[in-house]
Amino acid sequence: FADNVVLATGGIANNPALIEKDAPEWKGLPTTTAKGSTGDAIQMGEKLKLEVKQPVNVYLNPSMHSAGDQNVSMSAARLEGGIMVNLNGERNSFAIEVLICLSTKRCPICSPSVFVFSNRRFIIIDDQSMKSSKRLQGFLKKGYFVEAPTVADLAKKIGVPADKLENTIKRYSSFVKKGKDEDFGRTYNMKTDFTHPPFYATSTTPGIQTTPGGI
Repeated sequence: FADNVVLATGGIANNPALIEKDAPEWKGLPTTTAKGSTGDAIQMGEKLKLEVKQPVNVYLNPSMHSAGDQNVSMSAARLEGGIMVNLNGERNSFAIEVLICLSTKRCPICSPSVFVFSNRRFIIIDDQSMKSSKRLQGFLKKGYFVEAPTVADLAKKIGVPADKLENTIKRYSSFVKKGKDEDFGRTYNMKTDFTHPPFYATSTTPGIQTTPGGI
């Protein structure tokens, strides 16, 4: 017999009961994790009284788009320079625009107070960003984006105040041209100045990217 055994367990993101048990603050979030990430081996190990590394870390993706039973990461839209706005058409966090995933246990800005997933956010990009990414073009063909010729028209389509979104876009565009985000200090991928119509928006919520931890 071997002196030691390593059991590769996978994550728990597709097991709502285990998410509620180990990370109750994030129950109900969508996930892009593999369907088999149900924590079966972790539960088996617990019954055998094996050492289970706790707590399970939940890494979040702040920009997940859900369409039917499909959840997809829209990180590419942020990485191409897009901005995220709330339902009032305003930016309210630099972090969620640029970070790919966050850990509930390791990152002080990642908390339920920051990621209120009942409130959707929209990622806004322009045509230059769209044309720079084959992945985004594929999402557009699948209907994951709303398209409009002007920012005001886009605001109407996604249901946010047109004046607020126009002001947000105008202000951020000036930051890109100056190379300085005076509101949130963003320095990463500030390459979309929103001078290339049409404009696009995709509805997102935070979702679970992965759940490191286990036996």
